[in-house]
Amino acid sequence: MKRFRFTQLALCLSVLFFGSHLASALDVTLSGDASVNSAHASVNYGALSNLYVGNGSTAFLQFDLTTLPPGTTSAQVSQATLTVFVNRVNAPGAVTVSPVSAAWGEYSVTAAGAPAVGGPIGSVNVAQAGQFVSMDVTTQVKA
Repeated sequence: MKRFRFTQLALCLSVLFFGSHLASALDVTLSGDASVNSAHASVNYGALSNLYVGNGSTAFLQFDLTTLPPGTTSAQVSQATLTVFVNRVNAPGAVTVSPVSAAWGEYSVTAAGAPAVGGPIGSVNVAQAGQFVSMDVTTQVKA
């Protein structure tokens, strides 16, 4: 079974957009994160400093896209990349990113009440700790 731990402070969504004929890039700040674990379905792990995936754990990430310049349209977003720092790897494997179907709260989400997830929008192979890994999430950000 694979288990990864991501450091909360290294989560970043970078968005490249075109507006007023100029290209700009900015980092969108993480606004909420939490892990849930199916073995402890009623426990919320939103206050932990690390996020866990694998072995029954799922991590939820929330980004506030209202920090994009006012009037930014999806057509102006040319690229969006999710970057995480891998703090620990118990077993190498793929980490899959999927959208969620409903709102959730950082300090209230549990495995028992977690929103359903949609189909995967991408994945990244993780083999060793101490590295940043990135994934293209442009389609999801445009949506």
